[in-house]
Amino acid sequence: MTDLPQSLPNNPCEASAFAQLVQRKQALRVERAAARRRWNTWYQALDTQQKIRVDVALATRAQEIAAQFGRSRRFIPRPQRGQ
Repeated sequence: MTDLPQSLPNNPCEASAFAQLVQRKQALRVERAAARRRWNTWYQALDTQQKIRVDVALATRAQEIAAQFGRSRRFIPRPQRGQ
């Protein structure tokens, strides 16, 4: 997906809203990248035992989240009615 529309909106309000959306998305990307850098710096400062504990805690939480959604399945679109 691209952030650029196929055709520019004719309405100035739509263009303004689109520009705001793109700005917010970029700000969120910058914020997430900064948070990821902080986390990586924190993680690298840990000793081996602490890293193991963090890894186990993350794996446990990931399994809990995965259990909520069930097993992954291939998406097969349903046929359209009347076809």
